Amino acid sequence: MNPLTKCRKTEERVLIGGGSQGTTTIQQGKRGPEGPQGPKGDPGSGATYTTYTKTASLGSLGPATASCHFGGVATGGGFSFAVLKNAVVMGSAPSGNGTGWTVSVAKDDNGIGNNSSTQDADQKTSGVSGGNHGTSVSGTVYVVCMKKQ
Repeated sequence: MNPLTKCRKTEERVLIGGGSQGTTTIQQGKRGPEGPQGPKGDPGSGATYTTYTKTASLGSLGPATASCHFGGVATGGGFSFAVLKNAVVMGSAPSGNGTGWTVSVAKDDNGIGNNSSTQDADQKTSGVSGGNHGTSVSGTVYVVCMKKQ
């Protein structure tokens, strides 16, 4: 018997012991009757989840947090800025307890800021330090929350 020959549909070949040793042919029988229906499962909790968005103003350097309502859990978040002059976003992440989203903004001390004019850039290249151009931040922190009803 060659273990590589194709089996008939009613047979399965099982190679026992490896490569050149013999094979055993197993006949597959007819399908048996369907079993009885299982017991009814426990009822579900009927939980309903709602999602909603909350915001918080961001008007200065440092952190700002948008928080979920009591019992809500943050599933995501972010920020948008109307003004971000001479400042950088240092972090955007869930708050420590997972019920809000925190965005942290810091002063940009790269010399000419991230909202500089051509004159500022010229001063920087001529060796004049530009560091204090004023900082202005105005934006919104967003959190997407989920709550079991």
